[in-house]
Amino acid sequence: MSVFKNGGIVKREIKDNFKIKEWKEFDEILLKTNPGNDGNSGFYFKYPEITPTTSKSGYFRFDNRNDRKDTFDKEIEIRAVVESQFLSMKIHAKKLGIENPKRIICTGGGSKSKICLQILSDIFECPVYTNKNENSAPFGAAIRALHSFNIFVDKTLLPVGKINFKTIISELEDFDLIASPIEKNMKIYQKMEENFIQLEKKIIDQLK
Repeated sequence: MSVFKNGGIVKREIKDNFKIKEWKEFDEILLKTNPGNDGNSGFYFKYPEITPTTSKSGYFRFDNRNDRKDTFDKEIEIRAVVESQFLSMKIHAKKLGIENPKRIICTGGGSKSKICLQILSDIFECPVYTNKNENSAPFGAAIRALHSFNIFVDKTLLPVGKINFKTIISELEDFDLIASPIEKNMKIYQKMEENFIQLEKKIIDQLK
C-alpha cells in the first residue's frame, strides 16, 4: 500500500490561491490545457511526504527545459499538480509490483472530476471506474468492523450474523466506467515518465 500525504490538500490550496470558488471551475480550466502540460511539470509537498519519503517540504516547478520556475500561470499550475500526483502514484505503484493494472476504482471527492479521472486513465493506461455508492470508503470500513466483530466476538467467519455477507459485498461491485485511456495521451505520458522520475529523485535528495 502507498500512502500520499500531499494529495487533495495541495489541490485545494492551489484552487484557493487562484481564487477559484468551485471545483467545476477548476475542471474547466484543466480542460483548456494540453496533456503533458507542454513539458512543464511540478512537485508539490506542502508537508513532508510519506510516498516518496521526505523529511522536508517545498514546491518545485520546472519548464520544458527542466529549468526551475518560481511560479506558474494558473492553467499550467493546475495541470501540473494533477499530472504530477498521478505520475508519482504510477511510479511508486510500479515499485510495489503494480505495473499493468487492468482497472482502477476511484472513490471519495476526487472521483467526481471526470477530467481528473481521464488524466488518471491516460497515465496508468487502463480504464477507470467509480462506485455508485458515494460513501464507499466509510461503508467498506463499517463492513470490516462488522466482519471483525463476528470473527473475534461471535467466533464465526460467515455468515455475518443474520446478514448475508455476500449480498453486502455484491452491492460494492456496482461500478460505472468513467474513463478509458486515449492512445495519443498515453504516448505523451510515456515520454514524460523517465524525465519525471529523474526530477523526482533530484528533489527527494534535497528533501531528505
